[in-house]
Amino acid sequence: MDTELTLRCNLLACRRALPAVGADARAVVTTCSHLFCEDCAARFFATALVCPACESPLPDPDDIALADLNPSENYKASVLAGLPPSVVHEIAGRALSFWVYQVTQECVLLDMMHKRSEAAAKDADTQARVSLHQAEQELAALRDRVRLLEEDRERVRKRAHDLGDQLADKTRQLHRMHAVLDKHKRRALVHAASQPTPPAAVPVPVGSQGAVGSQGSAPPPPPMPTAPAVGAP
Repeated sequence: MDTELTLRCNLLACRRALPAVGADARAVVTTCSHLFCEDCAARFFATALVCPACESPLPDPDDIALADLNPSENYKASVLAGLPPSVVHEIAGRALSFWVYQVTQECVLLDMMHKRSEAAAKDADTQARVSLHQAEQELAALRDRVRLLEEDRERVRKRAHDLGDQLADKTRQLHRMHAVLDKHKRRALVHAASQPTPPAAVPVPVGSQGAVGSQGSAPPPPPMPTAPAVGAP
């Protein structure tokens, strides 16, 4: 047996590598050219005599056999001894066909796995490209937003600077107005202090004869007596 090629359990759920040397170098082979590890064979063939790989029926006792993958030299010398050359040739041909089938099946399976891996890698690459494109678009949008925010910040800064200048100008104007107002107040106080005090008015008693009333006119004269009416007693 070529040691560079490793036989594996033909059950896809197992795919265990079968050892080529040692006491465990054994496998269960079938006439449909499949082989299985002892654990899988015991589990499946205990319920039905059907190949778990191709579902071919295996009713005959020789359809399922336990093969030693590392036979001894004595076994090699005696296993085909006494058989006619035609039978030896037929057995060798079937054994080679079995080996070719196993190698071909392994190559097909590996090729299928390789294609699946390539398809998965291609899908992953496509997804990565899409994600990269989306990330670039998001990055460009964020850069535009940052640029707009910087422009807004610059406008706000200029506006704040202009308002600060206006506030400083208004503050200077207010200080000048306060200074002018204080100057006018001081002038008004100085002018008021320099004016003479007017004389006080003399009060006039109300109701005295010959005095002018509160309205500035003389009191009215007393009423004159009237003559008695004619025929009065």
